[in-house]
Amino acid sequence: MKTKTIGKWLVALTVSMAAFGAWAAEAPVAQTPQWAVGDTWVYHYYNEVEGAMESIRTETVVGVKDGAPIYEAKIHMKSGNADSAYQRVTDADGNELSNNGINFGGDGHKLLSFPLSVGKEWDADYTRGDGTATPAIVKTHVKVLAYETVHTDAGDFQAYRIEATGAFQMNLSKMGAMSTQRETMWYAPEAKRLVKYEFTRPSMFREPSVAWHLDLMKMSVSRPNSASDSAQAALPASAP
Repeated sequence: MKTKTIGKWLVALTVSMAAFGAWAAEAPVAQTPQWAVGDTWVYHYYNEVEGAMESIRTETVVGVKDGAPIYEAKIHMKSGNADSAYQRVTDADGNELSNNGINFGGDGHKLLSFPLSVGKEWDADYTRGDGTATPAIVKTHVKVLAYETVHTDAGDFQAYRIEATGAFQMNLSKMGAMSTQRETMWYAPEAKRLVKYEFTRPSMFREPSVAWHLDLMKMSVSRPNSASDSAQAALPASAP
């Protein structure tokens, strides 16, 4: 009886491993995106804790230098404030070096590491600050968990689900309290960028203390492997 049971278990294990191998073979390996002038993304940003922070953000590539995009970006606050420009600087992979006055030192906000594949993982330790005070220290571990369909306002995408977990410390004379944080994001090669992003950081005073969400609403980008073959979700004549 034991022999038959073990035999059935081995068969089931073999089938499961074969299925996983076939699935892994189907999941593609994403290469560094090829940026093109005119690539545009429109995102909906909102914070569950602070509703007044809700906004629409539009970012357009106006140049490419050393493989990295140069952005023209503007933000429209849902509270009714006028549109305003902001600066966003990334490396060639699309990882933020600065965003709207917040600078990332050390390894930078390295949420992407190409070539990208399921199971890949890396560490990213960086500082985060606006230059007016001692920057915060962030230590994260990032892993690509799956390749799956994700739903956004811009449509459905095949995307890599990536999770970054770590610790955040407000470095006040190196005496700041440590706090955990989690970032979950979906990178779609078709869009060249993250199409959905979620960030939470707990607090001893409220739960969560920060809960950011970023969802792609519209995009107009060249094909990843062809600058002339355009795939786009139509943008209005004047994007917000």
